[in-house]
Amino acid sequence: MLARLMTSTPPEPPALVIARALARINALAGYSGRYSFAGGMPEYIKSRMTFSPDHPPVLDLRRLAEVCIKHEGLGYQALTRGLETSFDAEDPAVPAALSAIADNWPPTRRRDIPRDRLLAVNRTLDDLADKLANVVRRELKEEVRRWRVDYPPILGVRWQAADTGLVVPWEEIPVGREEHALRHGVFQDIAQMYQEIPSGRLVVLGKIGSGKTTLVNFLALAMLGEETTRDPASPVPVIFNLASWNARKVGAYKWMASVINRDHPGISIEDAGRLLAGNRILPMLDGLDEYKKVPRRTYALEALSGVDIPLVVACRRDEYRETVEHSRPLRRAWAIVLEPLTLDDVREFLPAKAHSEEGRALWNQVLARMTAAESDTDVLRKVLDSPLMVSLAHVMYGSAAAHQNPRELIDESWLSTRELERHLCAGFVNTLYPKSVNDTPPGYEEGERPARHYDRSDAKRWLHFIAGQVQDGEIQWWRLGNGAPRALRLLVFGLCAALMGAAAGLAIAGRVTLLGIHPPLGGTGVGLVLGAVAGAAYGWIYEGERPIQVQLFSPAARRNLRYELVKAPLYGLTAVCVGYPLVVLGLHSFGRVGWFLFTIGGLVAAVPPSLVQHWAKQPGRKGLGKEIQIAASGGALTCFVLALIGAILDRPAGSFWIWIAAAIVYGVLLAFVYGPQAPIDANELATPIEMVENSRRHFRYYTAAIFATYAASTTFVTGLTIIGVLGAFTYGAVAGIGSGVANNAYGRWALLTRGWLRLTGDLPGDLLPFLEEAHRRHMFRQSGAVYRFSHEALERYLRELPPEEWVDAER
Repeated sequence: MLARLMTSTPPEPPALVIARALARINALAGYSGRYSFAGGMPEYIKSRMTFSPDHPPVLDLRRLAEVCIKHEGLGYQALTRGLETSFDAEDPAVPAALSAIADNWPPTRRRDIPRDRLLAVNRTLDDLADKLANVVRRELKEEVRRWRVDYPPILGVRWQAADTGLVVPWEEIPVGREEHALRHGVFQDIAQMYQEIPSGRLVVLGKIGSGKTTLVNFLALAMLGEETTRDPASPVPVIFNLASWNARKVGAYKWMASVINRDHPGISIEDAGRLLAGNRILPMLDGLDEYKKVPRRTYALEALSGVDIPLVVACRRDEYRETVEHSRPLRRAWAIVLEPLTLDDVREFLPAKAHSEEGRALWNQVLARMTAAESDTDVLRKVLDSPLMVSLAHVMYGSAAAHQNPRELIDESWLSTRELERHLCAGFVNTLYPKSVNDTPPGYEEGERPARHYDRSDAKRWLHFIAGQVQDGEIQWWRLGNGAPRALRLLVFGLCAALMGAAAGLAIAGRVTLLGIHPPLGGTGVGLVLGAVAGAAYGWIYEGERPIQVQLFSPAARRNLRYELVKAPLYGLTAVCVGYPLVVLGLHSFGRVGWFLFTIGGLVAAVPPSLVQHWAKQPGRKGLGKEIQIAASGGALTCFVLALIGAILDRPAGSFWIWIAAAIVYGVLLAFVYGPQAPIDANELATPIEMVENSRRHFRYYTAAIFATYAASTTFVTGLTIIGVLGAFTYGAVAGIGSGVANNAYGRWALLTRGWLRLTGDLPGDLLPFLEEAHRRHMFRQSGAVYRFSHEALERYLRELPPEEWVDAER
């Protein structure tokens, strides 16, 4: 039996089985029959169909079956009724198809969805897709404006079809009659060429710096068109950094949905998943080659082959060839290769873009020498056949801030392409950060000056540090603090938490004998040790979570607050009603240890508010089980801490009505901790600067709200004496600051990135303006919530830059 299981093949997808049954109906074998059959479907199904005469019947019919299955009971009815009313029942293929539908339709997809609800969901997703398209269009156009990029580009980049070993057989795609249009073309034709690929799956290959990323951006911008002319049914192109995906741990849909949510906080992960599943998003995946290890690259490519949706993948040609040798080319995808630039291309670009007539004349001298094909220009010709290196050479020798003579490219003797490439990278960095305040760096109009002049040596040191903190090709501001050694992070967080713990211990238990140690040393020492352990553990384990992006007191947040004002007091009252009798019984039977039975009240308290949330359909809710789990863990921890304080102080249970009052106060204040916040509007893009500012506001509010909640509720345990109130307020302050740092990216950012790393000189004091200035000067590209170096070659150069080269040493 085990052998049978090991050798058995996995079952075919239900949509494929249904499609094969449908294809046996004669009328559906031809394109006109398939098109008319789909045209008779309800609008919510018909609008998701993209049939083509070049598709084999099973391909179109599988897509139809997949769309119907996603619409559950309504899709089942639409498909079966369409078969029963549109075809001759005497045709034996029709009842066979109906039987295949009944037998293979997933049981979980049979429930009926009210049509009004389905239409409302589709309208919501269509609205989100339109907003996403507008935001992506604005972002791409802003990058074009910042970079002064010509769209279509001035550089004449050409492409041709990839070698046979790098692309699947054209029948699998299928390319069909228009195959000749996909064999070769120029940069400007890429959008038209993409429309000719029936599967909508394209692989863009080329050597390093050949223009793959620029082509992907151009294709995305061309497909978006203008806001007034965009086809609402067309998918929204969204660019992803493929290197940030761990395909072994996270599925493709889940990863892409989380990235969309990070860069566009107004779109939840669930809605992003629905947009992807509904073919409303076209993923454009850049950077497959940035996986350094072949097995990871191979696993990612195989996972993408299993994702049966249109997509675009960009990769260096050699790395892609190495990957397909261990696997196979991307399934159902056409592949093209970007060709190297010719001397004619370079001749049309560099002199024309030179800042002065003298610069044009000098470039013409250099190009004349290169045209002569002398042996001492071999390295130069090899390097300047890529758009990246041509662009670096233009900035270094031909921009307004350039002070170097391009003739040195032919006067110097270059031993290798790597030496010349490093020279161009160094010159590019030097030009971006000129010595004189009177020079205009790239990114500024002539005569325009930056708000601040950065010393070149300082800029190199900071960029070297930032390059070393790049994770998966991204500069994530909330993780820059990880540049501090782990042992130092342990020390910093441990020391801060120890001081806060000692203060709380002194205020709460400083007047009692604890563990045989007389006051005030007992409570102070225990608080110090517990705080140090907790802080050190946090510093050692956590490396910075993604920031929470919410709006405070927006209209949606105020609606959410009304939900919380019902749930949170119910939460507190349940904990008291269950926990108070247990504490009274426990104190009578076990003494002060009986206080810890209050923890049971915290566990039970999670159920009623979670049921209310589920019943009232509160926006943003998770599944009922998940909500109970989250609420139970938080409630148990809160009740345990209060029980610990009560046990240390050996407090009596007191009046039940005081407990009720405490529960109501705690519940109302807790509602203001989590209630007045809602996702950012879908029309807003999460830029790094806006994310930091948003996190700062949330950190301040969250810290203050936690302080008020726990200070007020703890007072009922410590007592209304001066010492008791002081202890409660100290504990509230510790809880507020600790929760703010642990649950908000800004706390960690302020302590490590703006604190320690600023003192050591690894980062500037005005880090955010420096990052934005580097973005404007073309050192970085912005990709939603993160920055990326404008090219991997620059990142590698700066990461490897030794300290002795931070000091300027221009040729």
